[in-house]
Amino acid sequence: MMKQSRDSPMTDRHYGKTPSSRLEQAGLILASVLLCAAALPRDAHAQSATNDSDLFPTNERYLQFGGDDRNITIAPFVQLDGGYLDFDPGRSGWRSEVALARLYLFGTYDKLDATFAYDFENESRPLRYLFLSYQFMDNLDVILGQQDEPFSLQDIGGSRFLPFASAGQSAALIPGDNVGGVARYSTDTYTVAAGVFGGDLNDGRGPGFEGLDERGVGVTARATWVPIYEESQIERGGDATTDGTGTQRVENLLHLGAAVSTKFDVTGGVSFSGNSNSALSSRSIASSPTFMGSSDVYRGNLEFARSVSSLSIQAELTGVYVDGLLKSGTAHGGYLYTTYFLTGEQRSYSRETGSFGRVVPKNPIDQGGFGALEVGARVDYLDLTDLGPDAGAQIGLSAVANLYLTKRFRLTADYSYTHGTAGSIDGLDVHAVTGRFQFAY
Repeated sequence: MMKQSRDSPMTDRHYGKTPSSRLEQAGLILASVLLCAAALPRDAHAQSATNDSDLFPTNERYLQFGGDDRNITIAPFVQLDGGYLDFDPGRSGWRSEVALARLYLFGTYDKLDATFAYDFENESRPLRYLFLSYQFMDNLDVILGQQDEPFSLQDIGGSRFLPFASAGQSAALIPGDNVGGVARYSTDTYTVAAGVFGGDLNDGRGPGFEGLDERGVGVTARATWVPIYEESQIERGGDATTDGTGTQRVENLLHLGAAVSTKFDVTGGVSFSGNSNSALSSRSIASSPTFMGSSDVYRGNLEFARSVSSLSIQAELTGVYVDGLLKSGTAHGGYLYTTYFLTGEQRSYSRETGSFGRVVPKNPIDQGGFGALEVGARVDYLDLTDLGPDAGAQIGLSAVANLYLTKRFRLTADYSYTHGTAGSIDGLDVHAVTGRFQFAY
């Protein structure tokens, strides 16, 4: 079964492996990764693709052990949700949920970075990341291991920095995170990333990880272009920097991107499903039948983002073609959203990865301020009707308000409305009001 989204609960087969045994296995792999890091030559410092600790002064890196060039960082990430969910027709009521309980471990040894992430609330797919990143040149990185396939802007940015309570519905169609190798080249105006990928480590059975080949093997590539880029100063390591590297607060930005992905000989089954735009329910809305037997999957994605001062617009359009043994079909989905900072902040952007990052409040509460207040609205859709007569289609509307108390603490109030427009869910309405507390170290 193909992934629905990077942080959503999964319904794939567990193969009888318990979370504890998976954690032990992941720990052994992580230990091997760090030993490999220690054996490599000592050169200049390189940033991790997901570790943004350089945004914090040294005296605020409480869980970083070591110096700037060689260190280990422990970074917990928690999302606690509560709110009201109403299915019409169906049931309604108040609910609470640990939407995410993830632990990141980042290791840096000169030019080598290691990343490990484990989701404690996801019993079927707890191992999120396990990869090495090595900087061969100033603009060239090679990444090996379990990682996000370079395909989608909102997927690469991740749930830590997503303005809404859930990803847009195009996330149901992305390849997600799998084992592979990627080469990424970045300049001031564009990035190109391409790699070869197999299956998800969570699908592996036994010490030989049998079963990884059930997701097939393929190629994924993504290119981004930033023809307009003007940055403002951002506090990093206690000093304002304007060197254009790492994550910068952008005053004026135009981001364009495109990606393609293929997977061949997928034997473990292929299916897609949407959700209710809230972590308060794991119920699928639009849902396709499973393509059994050997299937080939082809994907394409287009990205657009525009930021001018405190106003930002972002959109993606994703399409999928499945060529199955007995049938074939297409699916497509997308989203469009806009956000605005009432307190004058700007979004942060990394030209190294071609993605948005952490919000940095101008006046955080730990310095006597109010924090950063952001409001936003989104429309999204998912159409699976060509994959089966009952697969269905859905559209969604969302509104959000975020209060970023500090760079690490955030409060969210989110309302979403999801409407089924075809298939067995035609006429289904889902209303969700979600309150969230987030801590992202």
